Amino acid sequence: MFYWKKSIAIDLFDNEFLLANLDTGLYYTLKGPAVAFLANLPFEDFDKELGSFIEKNDTSKDEKLLISNIWLELIEQELIADYPSRPLNTHSFLIDETKIAHHSNLTTYADMKDLLLLDPIHEVDTEGWPKTNETSSAKDGN
Repeated sequence: MFYWKKSIAIDLFDNEFLLANLDTGLYYTLKGPAVAFLANLPFEDFDKELGSFIEKNDTSKDEKLLISNIWLELIEQELIADYPSRPLNTHSFLIDETKIAHHSNLTTYADMKDLLLLDPIHEVDTEGWPKTNETSSAKDGN
């Protein structure tokens, strides 16, 4: 069964997925019909789900290829994984298909990698914001 990985922060904004990989610090934007397709995760069989989606939405062969390539990229970037059982967190999204971009597109960004790897939202404790190795070394006098 394919799911978004547990370490992926995901949100829908203006019919565009914003994905952050908290393991790598990379983040992504995903636009187009692939958003509507991936909003159906989790599912067991990619080919069966894509075929059904293409037929239901009367999507072109070019778009089918774009969605397939994006799927492979999401797997390669470890944003989606095949779990034998259901993970603890799942996502549910309501898509306004009338406002989806015409062609699917996945864009990768690394400009906030250091900040995302710090993960201050989840790591803040009584000692305050997380320390980078540079900050810790400077404090220790190294």
